[in-house]
Amino acid sequence: MEFSHDDAGLARQPIGYWSWAAHKAVVTHIRAQLAEVDMTQPRWWVLGQLHGTEDGRTRQEVTDVLQGYLDVGGALQPEIDTVIARGLATQDE
Repeated sequence: MEFSHDDAGLARQPIGYWSWAAHKAVVTHIRAQLAEVDMTQPRWWVLGQLHGTEDGRTRQEVTDVLQGYLDVGGALQPEIDTVIARGLATQDE
């Protein structure tokens, strides 16, 4: 792993630096593990929003919850489409 500072410089970094480094390491690990089963983190979040709901959720309800998650932004709709296209969820009129 490549670090931005030498050991002494790393030891002087504030908690914000370490919070970001931990975030980056965890997200990278999660996404790599999901990729091994041909899944993305946004698709996993979509499935998580649908799991356990008796009547499901509308696309808008799922979008409202997930649109602020990490780096999803406008890329959420194609991820929802992929979940549906793969038969992992259905969409009613």
